[in-house]
Amino acid sequence: ATGRQLAAALAMGAQGITMATRFLCTIEAPVKMSIKEHMANPKTDERSTTVVLSKLNNATRVAKNSVSLKMLEIENQEAVEFSQLPPFATGAT
Repeated sequence: ATGRQLAAALAMGAQGITMATRFLCTIEAPVKMSIKEHMANPKTDERSTTVVLSKLNNATRVAKNSVSLKMLEIENQEAVEFSQLPPFATGAT
């Protein structure tokens, strides 16, 4: 990362940008080293993630894995309720 995207956004009038997952890899973040290493891998990009809870107005980008794919499956049901998803989001399943 060189900061070019930040500079471009500011040049276009933005007041800031969202850094989001970039902070997961900082020394201060209480995240397992294996996750930090996975996030820093050049092969890991936006295609390694998915957005869950968007149909429930609570969109969150997460790692694409069996849990997030199950959440999307539930979310795509016709009559989905938020109460069906917390067990997956909290890691209880």
